[in-house]
Amino acid sequence: MMLYILRHATAEEAASGGDDGARKLTERSKEKMRGAAAGMRAMGLKFETILTSPLARATETAELVASAYDNSPPPQVLPALAKQHLDLQRAPGVGADQNLGSRGDNMKNCLAEERRDRHALSFRLGQ
Repeated sequence: MMLYILRHATAEEAASGGDDGARKLTERSKEKMRGAAAGMRAMGLKFETILTSPLARATETAELVASAYDNSPPPQVLPALAKQHLDLQRAPGVGADQNLGSRGDNMKNCLAEERRDRHALSFRLGQ
């Protein structure tokens, strides 16, 4: 299995006291992500599954990538990907976390927990 990790596009500034999870993408970042997604497709990257956290900026990013692939596959919301807001010791390194490399085991555990009813996931680091 090949795992691609994509950070969400740039989001609007949070309003004072506003809900961070509700921040949406800026119009400029949507344009840039459409271009990046088209580039991924042109490079021949293929996805069996597109997973996203429930945060607005992450789901918008996933939808933009999926649209470049004619929504096949459509994005699937995986609540465990937003856990960095709840438990930093178990937080997967996705979304706004710029230090992804050191959190690979946490991501693997989180994904396996969320998807254990569906099918087993196996990971090989460094592949």
